[in-house]
Amino acid sequence: MTLNRIQFQKGLSIPAFLSRYGSEAQCVETLVQVR
Repeated sequence: MTLNRIQFQKGLSIPAFLSRYGSEAQCVETLVQVR
């Protein structure tokens, strides 16, 4: 099987992503702060 470059991009791991944006409320709050 060939390696897919998209699978190995730098960025958040799944656990880090879920801890930051795991719920809809957390995601909305982050969007509000960024805007």
